Amino acid sequence: MCREVLKALLVARGQAFPETHDLAALSDLCSQSGIIVPVDQDSLQRLAAYAVQVRYPGEDPTADEARMALKTAQAVRRFARKVTVTSESDCHLT
Repeated sequence: MCREVLKALLVARGQAFPETHDLAALSDLCSQSGIIVPVDQDSLQRLAAYAVQVRYPGEDPTADEARMALKTAQAVRRFARKVTVTSESDCHLT
């Protein structure tokens, strides 16, 4: 979900992006396009790692890790909704 939201923000700005699952890189592209996503890079990197981790058998994230990942994804989604609903000046767009 988070990857698609970041890409939607880029599309809304007319910004091209590579085919990637790297959430931090997508967030960087957003920043370069004047969209300041209010989520730190470490949280985005952890979220991306969990996306791979849960696809394959083995060690699952702990309950705390899952809660933090959900909070990160929700924060990005909330921000994107705000950007698409309110004026650009209210959403840290430059």
